[in-house]
Amino acid sequence: MYVMSRRGNRQLVLDNYIYKRNEVSAVKTFWICTSYPVTRCRARVATVASMGDAVIPVCREHNHAPHTGKILQRLREQSMF
Repeated sequence: MYVMSRRGNRQLVLDNYIYKRNEVSAVKTFWICTSYPVTRCRARVATVASMGDAVIPVCREHNHAPHTGKILQRLREQSMF
């Protein structure tokens, strides 16, 4: 599932965590946890568009609580538009 950031960028939601796009290659898009700037969370995943945005785990260990509240807030904000 994807949500939009407050700045209008698409963010990936996976297992109650939010990831922002970090790098894009010809084959894969790499995503990092949105908590990285504050907690230095090393969680990272990749998606492959040619496989229907299949998720490939790179590092799924987070060092903080899930983003459940933020996800619900973003979904509520998006449903208003």
